[in-house]
Amino acid sequence: MGNYAIWLVLSMTLALTVFGDMTRRNLYRAQLESVQAFNANQAKNISQAVILGVSNQLNDEEDVSDVTAYTDWDAMGGSYKYTVTEIGDTILVESWGKVNNIEYRQELKLLSQNTSPIWNPNLPYAVFSGSNMSLSGSARIIGHAGTNAVGAGDVNLSWATSIDSSLSIGPGGDPSTTVIQASGHNVGLGVENLPSPGEYELPDFIDYPAKTTIRSPIVTVWPFTNITLNPSDYDGAYIPSVTVQSNYELTINTGTEDRVMHVGDFNLTQGRVNIVGSGNLTLIVEDDLVVSGSSTMNNGGTQEKLFTYYGGEDALNFAGATTFNGSVYAETADITISGSGGIQGHIISGGDNVTVSGAAVANTRVLYAPNAHVNVTGSGSIRGAIVANSFSASGAGRVEFSQALTSDLPELEVEDGGGFSGYAILSWY
Repeated sequence: MGNYAIWLVLSMTLALTVFGDMTRRNLYRAQLESVQAFNANQAKNISQAVILGVSNQLNDEEDVSDVTAYTDWDAMGGSYKYTVTEIGDTILVESWGKVNNIEYRQELKLLSQNTSPIWNPNLPYAVFSGSNMSLSGSARIIGHAGTNAVGAGDVNLSWATSIDSSLSIGPGGDPSTTVIQASGHNVGLGVENLPSPGEYELPDFIDYPAKTTIRSPIVTVWPFTNITLNPSDYDGAYIPSVTVQSNYELTINTGTEDRVMHVGDFNLTQGRVNIVGSGNLTLIVEDDLVVSGSSTMNNGGTQEKLFTYYGGEDALNFAGATTFNGSVYAETADITISGSGGIQGHIISGGDNVTVSGAAVANTRVLYAPNAHVNVTGSGSIRGAIVANSFSASGAGRVEFSQALTSDLPELEVEDGGGFSGYAILSWY
């Protein structure tokens, strides 16, 4: 009996030893994977922070020298290096972050804005706000964010919200008081100060052409249900009103050249407007622009095909299931994108409010409204860069900085153009 007990104890001891060893090995493996994931993410954070810092230095006309050997960054628990290469009018910035043996590389291409009077704002942020910024619900900004705000609580981030990358606040602002982070870690790469306030101006609005030739109003109505306009029908003329309704269709043929269509009112209440030909169309609307129902504007065409100037005072409302494929410059009007509708193109507004709500989607290189409060609510989403006077997002609202900003901005002039005006982002990945 005694020998049996001894063997039993030895067997149990051996089993416990093997089990303990396996447990330690599994725990070690899990800890190693966790550490590697942390190191990879931190290397990415370092690389992104460095590339943004270099971009800011270039825009402040500071001399930037390459750091070709890894340099310790104790506060981030890793190291970094970067290079800046001039290639004609473009600058290539490459940055690397390293934590232990894990590296992450980023690349930023910039276009110098040295003497051009053409509007081409610097857009390094998913959202830039001239003043306060707030996120509530589960709202999210995917990319860097910036603001000129410096007051206590000017940036308010609720518990489940996030800014994935960095947040830059105004010069002299105290990150601990200007930014309220309910979860304590709402900002992925931390908060820093801008070296100087961000400045954004509106481009010049168009001067209306003379109304020397006036055509008759155009309306889709039985038996004129589907109408085609050739260049001689509208180019160089003024049309008091255009109405497309009752699921009928208006086709605008540009031929082989860029064309201008100048109207008083443009009412697309329930119908389709197609743009054909190899030329692009500039649509000038002086008084009223209505797009409603399930209407489509330039559906199937590229966003470069259509640019619309709107000088009316009534708010633009892209509601319902409307589809607008083109860019819009509203001189003073507010803009609302709601329902399940959407716009594919640049949005420029001199108004006081821009709202994206419901399930609406705006795919644009820039939503540029430096005088406006921009509000993203519900499950509304914007892919591109936002410039606003103030910004808020709630519910599941989402703004995602485009990783490849390849869509050209319209060639609009600025009143005080000329001289150095920073760098425009060509791509960032």
